[in-house]
Amino acid sequence: MSDLNAPIYIVSLNSNYLIQEDQIIANQTNDIVLIAPNCEFDSSFIGWLASLLETISAEKHSRIIVAAPNQYETIPSDWIVVPTQTEAEDMIEMDRIERDLGF
Repeated sequence: MSDLNAPIYIVSLNSNYLIQEDQIIANQTNDIVLIAPNCEFDSSFIGWLASLLETISAEKHSRIIVAAPNQYETIPSDWIVVPTQTEAEDMIEMDRIERDLGF
């Protein structure tokens, strides 16, 4: 059974995202919310984030990105993206319940 009360690792991405990569990788055994509404989703940032998400992928953990709705068109469609941190945390709670129930 999963730990429904485990901490959620929340990180606000900014222009120094390379510095944050080590912290994110160190916490990859947690559910992670990446807050990025102020980031420019250009090819460099998307490439870095895609590589990072691949590095920290885990079946039993959620990876959710918080971005502004006007950024959605530049974000890959297979990423889980929501407009607020609250929605990200709600999605993680639902994912945890589904994992706990074996879905």
